[in-house]
Amino acid sequence: MKIIQAVFLCLGSVHAVSSAWGGKGQNDDGGLHEVLDWLKANGATTSPGLRTDVFKLGGNNVRGLLTTQELSEKATFLVIPSRLWLLPSYFPKFAYAKLPPTCRNTVTQHELKFAAALAAEAAKGNSSFYYTYLKHLPTSADFHSFFPRMMDATLQSDFAALPLVTSVRKSQARDKDIQKCFAMWAKESSSPARGLTWEHVHLALNWINTRAWGVEHQDTYALIPAADMLNTARPLDLKVNWWTSDKEFYMLTRSSVASGTQLLGSYCQDCDNSEMMNHWGVYLEDNPNPVEGNAEACAGKDGGHMKKVTQAALQDPASIASGWLSPRCRSRTLNHEQGPLRCSLARLAWETCKKHWGKNSTPNAALLGMAHRHEKRRALRGAQP
Repeated sequence: MKIIQAVFLCLGSVHAVSSAWGGKGQNDDGGLHEVLDWLKANGATTSPGLRTDVFKLGGNNVRGLLTTQELSEKATFLVIPSRLWLLPSYFPKFAYAKLPPTCRNTVTQHELKFAAALAAEAAKGNSSFYYTYLKHLPTSADFHSFFPRMMDATLQSDFAALPLVTSVRKSQARDKDIQKCFAMWAKESSSPARGLTWEHVHLALNWINTRAWGVEHQDTYALIPAADMLNTARPLDLKVNWWTSDKEFYMLTRSSVASGTQLLGSYCQDCDNSEMMNHWGVYLEDNPNPVEGNAEACAGKDGGHMKKVTQAALQDPASIASGWLSPRCRSRTLNHEQGPLRCSLARLAWETCKKHWGKNSTPNAALLGMAHRHEKRRALRGAQP
């Protein structure tokens, strides 16, 4: 068994990742260390200095992996037996179930069945063998805060000029097709999905979309505990490689790593930030693959509106550090519903349109006041029953 593709994001209850790591761990990983303890208790091997922690990346807090001991080049620091992975074949009741005939042309069957299996496993609570891992995965609220696929109508309207929003709308339409299929499947008397809710299955689909590893020669996915704890960065800062045998997953260093260093791995070497956001909800502020400017997207009514909301969300462009593709967000941008996602979209919009809007386009007081009033109205609406 060989793993050929990784799609993962270690966000949990924190927000979107940028690549400028701001220092050593913050000594509070939200209990994520329990996953490493569980793995070791069940046959995984880790280096003595491997830890989980919280880091500052791009102005945001993210959980990840840290080594408290120096590691030499090509040192193996994590080995995970395949029996600790979550594979569709480990849930045969779901893997071999038949979906309604009307689902065949609209739904990737193994994806829905695996998501339902994960939802059923998570519903077992602490009676599940995988409970320690599953309880630390992102919640629906977490995904709603940062993942573009969960983008609400307001954000879609504000950033309609971005090609990413078109992709999101297609993904949301596909999710609706999957939901219809699931609803029919869950009603069947013999269905293993009976009793599950769409909310929990949709959550599991997002786990698969952002954290699963594709397995070569099998049309399937695998969730691998701890393997999805890696954050990412520009290629210059990446420290981790991985490989597999038929029975184990290995992580090892690319080069020597100093004590107190966060361990970072590649999500995609040649993805720009539109692709990074679409797949993982990640905006890399020093991505070496800049988004191509799009004059058509940046002009017109939609482009003009996007410029206003982008300026209101971001700090002064004069604050951009060397190598950054966009300004960071104002703190209040992050404090509202889908604030982290609004921040990432604003940064993507600025990166896409800065040449067309004018690099030194600075938000004015009227725009900031408009944004503040808009956020206040949304907060009041959210507080209503």
